[in-house]
Amino acid sequence: MKSFLIGVIAAAMLVSSAQAQTPDPSSAARLSLSRQILTANGGAQAAEAQMRSLFASMATLAKGAMPSENAKASQAWQAVMTYVVEEEIKAIPQLIDQTAIIYAKTLSETELRDMLAWTLSPSAQAIRAKTPLMMQELMAQQQPLMRKIMTGAVTTAVDRACTEAKCSEDERRTMIALAQKSLPTQ
Repeated sequence: MKSFLIGVIAAAMLVSSAQAQTPDPSSAARLSLSRQILTANGGAQAAEAQMRSLFASMATLAKGAMPSENAKASQAWQAVMTYVVEEEIKAIPQLIDQTAIIYAKTLSETELRDMLAWTLSPSAQAIRAKTPLMMQELMAQQQPLMRKIMTGAVTTAVDRACTEAKCSEDERRTMIALAQKSLPTQ
């Protein structure tokens, strides 16, 4: 599912930068297969669920980064994120269509048929159904390591920024404390 959203976003970026056009009529079969693949992967409903989940995660991280005494800014940020996700969701049909076009232009009919066969296979369906649970477990198990890495990266980034800005030691400690407070605790 995550790869579907990444594919949709990547295709949208490629189409935007290349001013892509609809494939020639000889590739109508490839375009049809591409659309079947995207539908079999959950189509618009899956893309919407993934976007909502992604933006919810971003909102949670951003909320954790805001000082607790700044409730008004936190509410404003939530409103911004809600608006952005709704606008992104409106674009899903176009993103899916652009993705189908990129697939049809890039992959052969045989590759698309093989991809569709895999997508519809019991194994692919089982993997797709298990992916959210696997992702939750991966995130839970990797969070301590990621926090450790991020804590080190934040400290290094603050040290570098303070060296350039000639911060006092108190300013450096304050910045590190604020940055670490913004990292997820669980």
